[in-house]
Amino acid sequence: MIILDIETTGLNAQHHGLLSIGAIDFVNPQDRFYGECRIRRGETIDPYALQINGFEQQEATSPTKQSTKNLLLEFKDWLDQRPIKVIGGMHIAAFDVPFLLAKAEQCSVQLTLHRRSIDLHSIAYAKMLQLKRVIPLTDGWSVMDTDQIYPLCGLPPESKPHHSLKGAIWEAEALSRLIYGRILLKEFTRYPIPPHLRAK
Repeated sequence: MIILDIETTGLNAQHHGLLSIGAIDFVNPQDRFYGECRIRRGETIDPYALQINGFEQQEATSPTKQSTKNLLLEFKDWLDQRPIKVIGGMHIAAFDVPFLLAKAEQCSVQLTLHRRSIDLHSIAYAKMLQLKRVIPLTDGWSVMDTDQIYPLCGLPPESKPHHSLKGAIWEAEALSRLIYGRILLKEFTRYPIPPHLRAK
């Protein structure tokens, strides 16, 4: 499984641009990918998106950064070398995968990302049901995000601003704890597995 996270200048792939891709191989977690790019001509920037990911407008448009197409090709080359390519992450099929596929199409890059994916929210929701915990809802809809998922896993909040590789790393660690009840990455060894997640 490949845990994937991206940073963008907004939520609409037809108007907004890609800023970075972060990924970690769940089976070989020291095998990681990170790259940044400038947005394409004509793409727009939502200022709120930059508040979330910490990029400056000058960074997003800097000619010194590689093109979106080059970043997508680098990621494709890295992904092609992974034996298991199933994509995982937070709301991965709702945002990251379709956004990257749209950018790949716009840049004429033959990137394959199947929509059969592993969603951190779904795994956490199932674990909450199993533990008979109260799932946070608003108007009947789940509003559970990483602010609730990481404490469930015994993890601290992810540092801000959001960073695509750090996001992938946190998501990978949370998935390991939810699925296997064990620590995946040495950087999280100081955070013990909560009793309710310990493997029996």
